[in-house]
Amino acid sequence: MFVDRDLNSRHTLVRIRFNAHTGMIADESVVGESKSENRRMKFYLVKHIEDENYEVLFCADKNHPRETDMFIVFFDNHHQSIKEIQLPVERTRFDRIEVVSARSRPQGVFVTLSLMNTKVYGVNGSDGPVTERSSSNEHFLQFYYIPFDTKELKTTMVDMSTGVFPKLAYFTYNSFAQALNLLVHSNAEVQLGSYSGNIKRTLFFKINEHDFSSIGLMEMQNQHANAYLQSHTDTSRIYTGVPLYSYTDDNGLTTIVSEAENHFESRERINEYYSDMYAQNLGITQIDDDGNEIWGTVMPLSQYYNAYRALPVYGRQMMSVKVMRKGKEFFIAYNDYNKNLNNTIEKPGDTVYNFNITNTFYYKLDKKKEITKHYLFGVPTPDEYKTSFVHGAGYDEVRGVFASLIQYRKGDETSFRMAWSELE
Repeated sequence: MFVDRDLNSRHTLVRIRFNAHTGMIADESVVGESKSENRRMKFYLVKHIEDENYEVLFCADKNHPRETDMFIVFFDNHHQSIKEIQLPVERTRFDRIEVVSARSRPQGVFVTLSLMNTKVYGVNGSDGPVTERSSSNEHFLQFYYIPFDTKELKTTMVDMSTGVFPKLAYFTYNSFAQALNLLVHSNAEVQLGSYSGNIKRTLFFKINEHDFSSIGLMEMQNQHANAYLQSHTDTSRIYTGVPLYSYTDDNGLTTIVSEAENHFESRERINEYYSDMYAQNLGITQIDDDGNEIWGTVMPLSQYYNAYRALPVYGRQMMSVKVMRKGKEFFIAYNDYNKNLNNTIEKPGDTVYNFNITNTFYYKLDKKKEITKHYLFGVPTPDEYKTSFVHGAGYDEVRGVFASLIQYRKGDETSFRMAWSELE
């Protein structure tokens, strides 16, 4: 287990190893730490799927003077560092940088960096919602790719103009086209006149594995998912989801799972903030190796959670979903009311407000594109509830086993347990 925390006034990444038989701590060691209190080092853990190796990306950034120290360290399954590679950043050219993602596939490690310059300064600056008085910024993306077979760094930069606000990215490898697929999600809170909301965009990059200057770009429209939604409901609204998962198979087919969500924050009294979170319908879109959408659908989901901003994320871990793959089948685990077992997009059922009386379900998408819904931990008795801490759940992709801490309720008794389920 890796924990980043402040230790002796320095931001530190700590690695903790446990004895699998006793549950006792077997080893605790510092992987990295900030050089000083005012120059914080950020850490990004990159875990392998196919083995026990991993990487850690280190990034320390300063605005005055503009300096960035960013490097990645490779570790073997014995937690020994075997290689370190420096990632060059032209920091003096940009006002702000941010690591969007660092992800690993069996072929290599891909790091996405967002860089920003202010073109026109506004009264409200660059922080907070975008308004008529905000600064106008231009955005760039820097890509870094390190193949495992050579460990030679490849990098390139893309100008994204002013309308893209990168928040997250998913990297997959397309062996059919010998290309690197990158899904970048842009999300900006906007307040323009009477309009208040979020502008969301999802971009698909296809990067030539051998020629990093050859980049294709498509913007996702969720055309098939929207056609399905509008043909099965009376709404004319457009489905715009936040990507949760992306996978590319050996034929170049990429499956993307997304979730429509909204966050609202309000202040009722001084220093008291409330955060309202809505998780809504799930969308699945499949694209070919050029980014063209070829199939899509929407599945019902409706969850609500309200909490103080300063409180721990305990309750929030029961919200949202966990997307998994086993062979050519995909599984989406989430918590829902029993009465929503047979809900459809036409009859979506009730919104989940109380996770204490939910059970864990899963959608299954098979290779024939047929979707079914099941209980994850078996059919419960009428007064029994097994609610997964799905946000922090684990999944063994090799064995197809889902593992999670659950809140178990039966009658008036509540306890916390570990639960495992083999997906099928």
